[in-house]
Amino acid sequence: MAPTQANAAFVWRQFIDLGRSNSKKSKRYRCRHCQKDFAATSIGRPKAHLAACEKWQAKQRQERQAQDNAGYLPSYSEAIQKKITEVGIQHISQDESHSYAYDAAAAVIAGGRPFSLFESRRWCYFFTRIQPGWKPPSRAAITRILPDFYQELYGEVFKRITSSKWFNIIFNASDNVSGHRIVNISVQLPDGPAFCKTFDTGDEQHTA
Repeated sequence: MAPTQANAAFVWRQFIDLGRSNSKKSKRYRCRHCQKDFAATSIGRPKAHLAACEKWQAKQRQERQAQDNAGYLPSYSEAIQKKITEVGIQHISQDESHSYAYDAAAAVIAGGRPFSLFESRRWCYFFTRIQPGWKPPSRAAITRILPDFYQELYGEVFKRITSSKWFNIIFNASDNVSGHRIVNISVQLPDGPAFCKTFDTGDEQHTA
């Protein structure tokens, strides 16, 4: 995943542009922290330098410790900027990104969590700490993944039901906004209940 322009600018600010000694050579830059000079034609080498620069790393550790002591939580963009200069951008293929998104969406759906779970500031900060090159899925992305995961989960639940020796059938009912009686059927297995089917009985009267 390529760095954004904002992140690239953050990296370049850590260096002094020394220019070229002649037109045939690459520009040279000096680290503002350790004073090391090197030639660079793209942001790759400056990022790699910061990831290995002992003085820069020491400064980052001091800043993080001061923020932790003060109870400060950096914004998502601040966390990204700091992280790319600590370890560099970890390149993630499109297939890997989709695989991570699917597993994250599966955890949200199966756990009954809100689709906006990963959009909170603290969740975003958490993911920058463990995998700065990956961005968690939005609620729209989770919604797109839902049909595929539903089929996977349906097959898993069906397999558990058909292979179980014992299970209970549970009925419960309630009225919807139209006044229709809705009957839900669930199957109780040893490891928990699984919703099976819903019947809309319309306006037909029912007695116990």
